[in-house]
Amino acid sequence: MVKDQEYKYMKGMHSILKVILFFYTRLFSIRPTISPQVKELKAPYLLLSNHIGTWDPFVIGSFLSPPIHFVSSDAVFRDRFMRILLIRMGVIPKKKNIRDSKVIRTMLSTINNNNCVGLFPEASRSWTGRTMHIDASSAKLIKFLNVPVVTAKMKGMQLFNPRWGSLLRKTKVFIDFELSLSKEEVAELSEKEIYEKIVRELYHNEVEYQRKARNKLYSFHRAEYISYVLFLCPNCHSIGKIENHHNNFECLDCTSKWHIDSYGFFEGNGHQSKFDNIIDWYDWQIEYFDSFINEKISVLDPAILFSDKNMLVFMERGNGFKRLGKCDMNFFIDRIELNFNNGTQMFLPIKEIQTLSPQLRERIEMTYDDKAYRILSRKKGVSGLKWEMACNSIWKNEGQEYKRSSYFK
Repeated sequence: MVKDQEYKYMKGMHSILKVILFFYTRLFSIRPTISPQVKELKAPYLLLSNHIGTWDPFVIGSFLSPPIHFVSSDAVFRDRFMRILLIRMGVIPKKKNIRDSKVIRTMLSTINNNNCVGLFPEASRSWTGRTMHIDASSAKLIKFLNVPVVTAKMKGMQLFNPRWGSLLRKTKVFIDFELSLSKEEVAELSEKEIYEKIVRELYHNEVEYQRKARNKLYSFHRAEYISYVLFLCPNCHSIGKIENHHNNFECLDCTSKWHIDSYGFFEGNGHQSKFDNIIDWYDWQIEYFDSFINEKISVLDPAILFSDKNMLVFMERGNGFKRLGKCDMNFFIDRIELNFNNGTQMFLPIKEIQTLSPQLRERIEMTYDDKAYRILSRKKGVSGLKWEMACNSIWKNEGQEYKRSSYFK
């Protein structure tokens, strides 16, 4: 429930951000198309959107009159500055990959107090600009909240603010706001019909869109940290050997090289041009890496499958994190080993890890034995995604489907 004083803080912060984002959205050519039905709609309602960039909730919310209470992973609340900002913005924290009944009650309370709730039903930012799996429980939630549903579809955001990049790139971004479900439709339609409509309204494939739109990308950093998402070489199959330089990236093992052109597509030479876009490469990577992990499981391979050096490990304590030290991090078919510089070790059985996912590109957020851990690389561009993918393959093999990230299910 949002108290009067908290709402005043939120409304004030919302007004300040709207002024800042007015100039921000015009500087970066972000243009909304808001249907007449949405312009006339009064709170409360539920806003659903596809999810790509760090600033999505701020950008989307800046174009709407009522302040939106977005639901976000509780991992971002562990940073002191972000926690203060997000609380002031009325953001609702949710535990990642865990069924959280508290967040449902908070959303209902927010709606009952005549406020709007914003949700990214993919449950994570897309690595590729293609809308990911939306859980069928979204339809059940819509029925439960019993309010109109507005959808915001972002087009061009993957080029402008990809999940794996840190610098913004100037291009054209469009956001389509539609009233996808009236309150009457929410009451009348079945959960299946609601789900199918929401999936249809939110689906976007940035590669398909860009092949037709051909919006130019103005940046000298088009490949910046693409190794966060593309960690597997399609030519020599080495893991974690991709490095980037401005608009180019390469495999250090086999010296294959790629260039990202001014429309976001990949160019290579000869055998190196297997993929011309991030989606096809990513899909191949998931399939190949899952097969690789399962093959190692089938033969009970005792060797290290992959590793990252000089990782900083922190453990949650109170409202902050305590540094445990620097380590080499090794992945086996049954465990993750942390070998610290001081000679101590931590052995984390994968079956007992509760959650593991990358946050803010490179940071690994992990829950083990009901304790939150944060693991960062001292070197930029080291992929945390490969650790998530590998754990998801193990959990699938062990029958622990409930732990898997929604976009791997």
